[in-house]
Amino acid sequence: TSFSFFVSLGVGYKAGASITRVPSSAEVAPRTQVGNDSIIGEYTKIDERSSVKKSCVGAHCVIGKNVKIANSVIMDHVVIGDK
Repeated sequence: TSFSFFVSLGVGYKAGASITRVPSSAEVAPRTQVGNDSIIGEYTKIDERSSVKKSCVGAHCVIGKNVKIANSVIMDHVVIGDK
C-alpha cells in the first residue's frame, strides 16, 4: 500500500481511513516542500526552502531554513537549525 512506509514506522493506519499529512496546527513556510510520502506532526514549524521527503517529523518540532530531510524519523520536540 502507499502508506506501508508509515505503518513500518509505527504510525497507525486503517485501510480506507484518511491520514492528515500536514495538520492545520503545523506551520509550513512558502517555498518549502513536504512530499506526499511524508507526514508532519502537530504544531511543527518548517522554515523556508526546506524539504521533507519519505520522512516522519514529530510534533512540536522546529526545522530551520534550507534543511533537507529524507528517509528519516524525527522524534517530537526536535530543533534542527538553519543549514
